[in-house]
Amino acid sequence: MNTHADGARTRVRDTPSGRLAGRRAGGVDRFLNIPYAEPPIGAGRFRSPRPERPWAGVREAGLAGAAPPQTVAGIVNWIYPAPERTDEDCLGINVWTPEGAGANGGGRRRPVLLWLYGGAFVTGSNGLPLADGARLAAEGDIVVVAPNYRLGMLGFAAHPALRDPLTGAQANWGLQDQARALEWVHANIEAFGGDPDRITVMGQSAGAVSACLLAQHPDTAPRFARLVLASVPHIAPPDVATAEDLAVYVEDLAAHFGTTVPGLRHLSARDLTQGEAAFFAGYEVRTRTGHGRRWPALDGSVVAAWPGARALADKPMLIGNTRTESSFTLDLYDPLQDGQLTPPLPDGKAALHAAVDRLLRQRFAGGAPRIDAAQLLAAFDPQGRAARSPGEVLIALQSDAAYRYPTWRIAQAAAAAGNGSVYYYEFAQPLAAPARGTPHNADVPFWFGTHGHPFYRPKLGAGAQVERLSLAMRTMLINFVRAGEPSGAGLPAWPALPPAPGLAAPRIMRFGANADGECASVGEMPDVERFEALAPLQTF
Repeated sequence: MNTHADGARTRVRDTPSGRLAGRRAGGVDRFLNIPYAEPPIGAGRFRSPRPERPWAGVREAGLAGAAPPQTVAGIVNWIYPAPERTDEDCLGINVWTPEGAGANGGGRRRPVLLWLYGGAFVTGSNGLPLADGARLAAEGDIVVVAPNYRLGMLGFAAHPALRDPLTGAQANWGLQDQARALEWVHANIEAFGGDPDRITVMGQSAGAVSACLLAQHPDTAPRFARLVLASVPHIAPPDVATAEDLAVYVEDLAAHFGTTVPGLRHLSARDLTQGEAAFFAGYEVRTRTGHGRRWPALDGSVVAAWPGARALADKPMLIGNTRTESSFTLDLYDPLQDGQLTPPLPDGKAALHAAVDRLLRQRFAGGAPRIDAAQLLAAFDPQGRAARSPGEVLIALQSDAAYRYPTWRIAQAAAAAGNGSVYYYEFAQPLAAPARGTPHNADVPFWFGTHGHPFYRPKLGAGAQVERLSLAMRTMLINFVRAGEPSGAGLPAWPALPPAPGLAAPRIMRFGANADGECASVGEMPDVERFEALAPLQTF
C-alpha cells in the first residue's frame, strides 16, 4: 500500500472491467475517472456511448479526469472554476465511498447518490469542487457517484447524417451518456459497497432537466428509486429547438467550418468547441421556430417528452429553488473577479417594460397572443403594493418564469398524481455582502458541504450560521437518500406536498436564517399566487 504526498493511501478494488487503484483519506475511498464507456473520439464522436472495454493490470483511479471540452467565462465562472484540463476522452465516473465499503466483495450495501451537474448543457464536469462527494459519503455512510457527460455540440448536435447505425440515434449524445452511466452504476456499484436498488438521482439546473428525462424514460426509470431536483429551468416548446431546427443549425455550422456534417467529426475538439461557441453568439437563426439552442432535442426515443409533460408519480422527490434564481443572470457580484458581472438593472418603468418584453420574445416565443409584458407586470407589481425597485421586480418575474414556476409545476403534478412523498424547499440564504440575493447555483455547495472551499467562501460567507445551515441541508439530503424522507431527530418536520394545494399556499422547507435565527424552518410557499399569471406561458 502506497502513501501519497497528500497523505492519501492507495486502495485497490476489483470491478467487472478490471482492477482500480483509488485513494483513501478522511475516512473515504475515492475512485476517480473510472471509464463507464468507450472514449467518444474519432468515429465515436456523435455516436451513442459503447460500454467500456476491460483493462489489464491495475488502472490508476486516484486522480480526477479531464472535463468535457467547454468554455468557462463570465457568470459561469462565478460557480465553476475553469477546468485545469479538458479532453474529448472524458466519459469517466467518480465514486466516493466510506472507507472499506465493498472491499473484498462483502459487507452491507449502502444507498447511492448519483449527481448530474448543471451548466446549460454547455459547461460543467464531475471534478468541480462544489460537488465533491467525499463529505456526504463520510457523514452519511452513503456512496456518491458523479459521471461526466458530453456537452455543447459534442453532446447535443442533431442531424440525420449523424445517425448511429447501431442504436438509430441521431441526437442527445450527452443524455445517452447519462443513461449509460446510470446503467454502469446499477451494474457495478456493489463493488464499491453501494446498493443498486437504492439509487437516488440528483441534478441541478441542466442536471435537473436530465434527471427528469431519466425518470420519464421507460428504460432508465426502473434503475433508480428517488429523485432530487434543484432549480429545474423552463425548457419547453417553442423556446427549445426541435431536432429539425438543430439539423439546420448543424448544417450551417458545418458550412461555417467549410466542411460537411459528417466532416465535423474530423475537426479538433478544441476548434469545434470554441469555434461553435463564437458561431452561436452571432448566429442568424433560420430555423422554423427561430431558435437554435444547444439543448436536448425531442427526438421521440431518447427524449419522448419534455420535463413536466409527464407526472413523476412513482418516486419520492425532493425538489425546490433558490429565492432569487435570476439574480444569477441579472445582478451577480463576484469578489474573485472584477466585481459586478452583469449589466445594470432597469432603473425606470419604461426600461423594466422593455426588459420583460425582451424576456418574453427571447424565452417564451414573444408571449403574444397568450400574454404580454404589461399583463405580467400587473401581476408582479400590482398598484398599491409596497414599493420595489424596477430591478427587484424584474428579478422576481424572471426567477418565477424561468425557474420557480416550472419547478413548482413538476412538484405539483407529481403530488396530484398520487406521489405522497414530494418535499419542496426554498433556499433563501443571501450571498455574502456586498453581493445580494440567492442566485441560481448558490444552494449546491451547501448540499455538498463544500461552501468553505476557497472558491466559494468569499461568495457564500462563513461563520456558525452558515455551518449550521449546510449541516441541516446535508443531513436532510442524506436522510432522503437513505430512507426517502428528509426529516429526522433534531430537525424540523418537513411536510410532504398535499395532493391539491387548495386555497392556502402549501407548507415547504425554507433554508436560510429567519427572524428567530433558525437556519431551517417550515412555512408557506411564498408568492405562489403569482404563478397564475405565468400559466399562459406554458405550452404543455
